[in-house]
Amino acid sequence: MGSFLEELKKAGLADAKKQKQIEREKRKQAHIERKQAAKAAPPVIVETATLDLEKQTQLRIGQLLSEGMVQDYSGRKRFYFQTPDDSIHYLQISDICAALLERGKYAIVQILQDDFAVIRRAQALAIEELKPELVVLLQRKET
Repeated sequence: MGSFLEELKKAGLADAKKQKQIEREKRKQAHIERKQAAKAAPPVIVETATLDLEKQTQLRIGQLLSEGMVQDYSGRKRFYFQTPDDSIHYLQISDICAALLERGKYAIVQILQDDFAVIRRAQALAIEELKPELVVLLQRKET
């Protein structure tokens, strides 16, 4: 892809702005593909007797995330929340998802350093038992 852009630049058909735009689109597409691959990955069944406790915990958290992940929570509303390290983040969610978060039916968990997901309450409670710092937002009383 890089050599193609160089050829276009030499021919005068592409400029630096066009190249930056193409690179941004490539990064955006790669990010979308990584997220889809993480959501679509089937749960891995491994013999847990041979794994140490930390790996068992990670495996169980991965299974809970894949079971409880809310598939289509995106929308136009910005839902702000505070992480345990006192930084403010937001997710673009639908009105229905926001209402379910406020009622305690859904929770927000941290899946990567700055990547969060909406999951169902039951799985969030199970994750909280294993690793409480991953559950960022969970209403204590379900209404």
